Amino acid sequence: MRHDAVELERLDVDQPVVGDEVQRRRVEQGVTEPAHRGTIRVPLIMRGPGLPAGKHVKTMAANIDLAPTILDAASATASVTLDGRSLLPIARGAATIPRAIVIETGPKTTGNPWYVGLRTPRWKYVERSTGELELYDLQSDPHELTSVHADPRYDATRQALADRLARLRTCAGADCRAWAPVPGPRP
Repeated sequence: MRHDAVELERLDVDQPVVGDEVQRRRVEQGVTEPAHRGTIRVPLIMRGPGLPAGKHVKTMAANIDLAPTILDAASATASVTLDGRSLLPIARGAATIPRAIVIETGPKTTGNPWYVGLRTPRWKYVERSTGELELYDLQSDPHELTSVHADPRYDATRQALADRLARLRTCAGADCRAWAPVPGPRP
């Protein structure tokens, strides 16, 4: 069932409600889905006991966070290793947690263009099946208009993000949540 923020205000619930809405763009046949902000942002609405009403949190969340969040809300534990993290501490007022989120499209089949990438609070790094790379400094280019992937001043940034993406492809559990600052551009 789909609820927007106004409808959630009218709900009388005593259990947490977690919902997401994904913005989608129509893509011409044979053209890869764009990896731009409007297609990867997932607004998340949470409501329930112990969660402050009307609070807006800017920490990035991902689908991998839903299971840990629901388990946390139910005071349950997982029987398998989970890569995500509970969002309840963040929603209840903990500080923003720096992190990197994997972004991807698929399926990864021959003839079907795809991409995989990494989104951090400041950076977006994308590797396309065509071999093309994209790197955006979201601090100075929030609309992702100019990729700086070929600018030598960003070599360390690009390499750090590529290395982190490679690690995230094979990590499990807490190893997936490890964070190290990404270097900025050389002057």
